[in-house]
Amino acid sequence: MGDRYISQLSTAAAKLTSGQGHALTMASRQDDLLGKISEMEKSMDKLPEMEKIMGQLFDLMKSITQELCLQGPSPAITTTPLPTFHSDGVPQS
Repeated sequence: MGDRYISQLSTAAAKLTSGQGHALTMASRQDDLLGKISEMEKSMDKLPEMEKIMGQLFDLMKSITQELCLQGPSPAITTTPLPTFHSDGVPQS
């Protein structure tokens, strides 16, 4: 009879420990999620500044493009064909 009682206590303790582990895992996940939400909120605060910088970069690119267009067309690039050689290294005529 005593062995059965000890077995029941062991089973109850194991269930309790398992439940505590589950609760700790859930609490840990909740802490992780709260941390990620906090990071996202901080990032949201930076959006207006990032939009301003992106607008400045766009204006700069537009200005550079206009300057390049004002310079006129670029000179034509001419190329000369490379000489061809025979297998013995002598240039072909």
